[in-house]
Amino acid sequence: NYLSGSIPPGIGNLVNLGTLVFMNNMLIGSIPDSIGKLSKLGRLSLDFNNISGEIPSSIGNLTQLSILSSQDNMIGGSIPISLGNCSNLLGINLGSNHLTGTIPQQIFGISSLIIIFLNQNYLTGLLPLEVDNLRNLGKLNVSENKLSGEIPGTLGSCQVLEFLYMKGNHFEGTIPPSFKQLRGLQMLDLSHNSLFGMIPSFLGDFSLIHYHNLTYIRFECEVPSEGVFSNISAFSIAGNSKLCGGNKALQLPACPTKI
Repeated sequence: NYLSGSIPPGIGNLVNLGTLVFMNNMLIGSIPDSIGKLSKLGRLSLDFNNISGEIPSSIGNLTQLSILSSQDNMIGGSIPISLGNCSNLLGINLGSNHLTGTIPQQIFGISSLIIIFLNQNYLTGLLPLEVDNLRNLGKLNVSENKLSGEIPGTLGSCQVLEFLYMKGNHFEGTIPPSFKQLRGLQMLDLSHNSLFGMIPSFLGDFSLIHYHNLTYIRFECEVPSEGVFSNISAFSIAGNSKLCGGNKALQLPACPTKI
């Protein structure tokens, strides 16, 4: 619709509300603290508005919440630790906002989560090691933030992961060997990070993969040529100037002969 103005604090009086969807309007202002009174709320969708302010800590009172989605707004501040109290969450989408601070490890204690989108914010710090608690996670998008440190090897425990987007951060180190366990991956995007070392050959064995985006990293190695890497339309390695070998269609220099 074309709803404008802010969300009234009186929304907290609707104590039997199960679904609240304000998507695709022109709402401004902040999310009222009174939202925490809606203890029966199962879905909260505020996507594609002009909502600003911070996510109120009272969001942690919504213990029946299964979907929290507020992408494409102007919400700032940090992700409240209290969100970890929402133990029935299946999906979190806070992408394309102005969120700052670190990703609370409490979120990764919600074992029911299937989808986490935190992309296009200003989040800093590490990706919490506790990500291995999310054994049902199918999609993780933390692209285009300011995350740093090594990619946690514990991510390999998320064995039903299908889509992993981590591009445009400051991740460093190597691709964890534990990624070998992510055999259900369909999309992997690690581009525009400070990773280095080898392109693991096991990435070529992912039979369900549609695309590996490994552009603008700092690999110095031979490009695998088997499995997925035999099809140059299934991966990209642009911006890596110290690669060699691989599929002839890549036109990379030959690798030095090993003695």
